[in-house]
Amino acid sequence: MSELKANLKWNNWDAYKEHLLKTKEDMTMEVVEDIDRETDNIVMNIPVPKEEKEFFIKGLVVGNVQSGKTLNYSGVINKA
Repeated sequence: MSELKANLKWNNWDAYKEHLLKTKEDMTMEVVEDIDRETDNIVMNIPVPKEEKEFFIKGLVVGNVQSGKTLNYSGVINKA
């Protein structure tokens, strides 16, 4: 993933990361790095759209209340 990540410009992810750090009072760089790693793991399992192959993926987000589900799937959306 690190090689692929180095070759991609994730403008939306970069903007989302900045937004989190600027607008969330309790958001730390450590939390953002955790979200980055977690969303990388999810994105690695999604086919690359540029390959022009059909694919169908389903996902399910499960977690405790206020555990960061929205932060994580918003991160995936900003990387996809």
